[in-house]
Amino acid sequence: MKNKEFPADISSNGPQKCDELQQLLAGSDAEASDEAKICEETERLSADLAETDTILISRLRSGDNTAYTALWAKHVDAALRVARRITPNHAEDLVSEGFLALYQQIAVKKNGPDSAFRAYLFTVMRN
Repeated sequence: MKNKEFPADISSNGPQKCDELQQLLAGSDAEASDEAKICEETERLSADLAETDTILISRLRSGDNTAYTALWAKHVDAALRVARRITPNHAEDLVSEGFLALYQQIAVKKNGPDSAFRAYLFTVMRN
């Protein structure tokens, strides 16, 4: 798999992108089982991204950590744009701390938002 570039939007369009991923891996030294695992994970993430924030938050609150991955994938780009305006030199740190704070609120303390994840994230980042 060395020297192979993956499309930036590999998580969108599920099966179509899975086929593209398999084509990228064809001829590489990756085993077929690794390809299948990557494809399966890509399809699962695509399905998670299609769910609403309310459903993902509910899943996270009930202990499903894959929902956190989907929330991260859905909101990290917007969070980075906001963070660059707040602290240009430490944007990545601010985003990571914001996501961690929300994870603790939702998954650990069973508090936090029931919906509007992005708005809540931006508020946490500003404070």
